[in-house]
Amino acid sequence: MEKVYYGDKEHLGTTLHGFYDIKSKLIVLPETWDKTDPWHLSVLLHEIIHYLQDKNDILFVCMAEMEKDTWPLQQKYLKEVHNVNWEYDALWYMVISTCNPD
Repeated sequence: MEKVYYGDKEHLGTTLHGFYDIKSKLIVLPETWDKTDPWHLSVLLHEIIHYLQDKNDILFVCMAEMEKDTWPLQQKYLKEVHNVNWEYDALWYMVISTCNPD
C-alpha cells in the first residue's frame, strides 16, 4: 500500500528536519532523526545533495536556488525506494527555491 505525505502534515511546517552547514561542512539532523523512517532518510538525502553541491563548487545566485534540485530528487527517492508519494505544494516549492528580486 502506498503511503502519502502531504506538505501540510507532520513532515513539513515549522519543524527543522535537518540542514547542511556550509561553513563547518556538516550535515545536522535533529535528535529525533530515525534511520528507519522513509521521510527521515529522504531528509538525509536532501542534505547530502546540498553537501555535493558545495563539494562540487556549484554556484548559485542565492541560497534559495540550492533547493531547486533537492525537492524533486527527494520526492523521486521517496517514491522509487519507499513507495511513498510526497505531494508538496508546487507554489511553496517555487517560493523557497527562487531568489528574491533585488
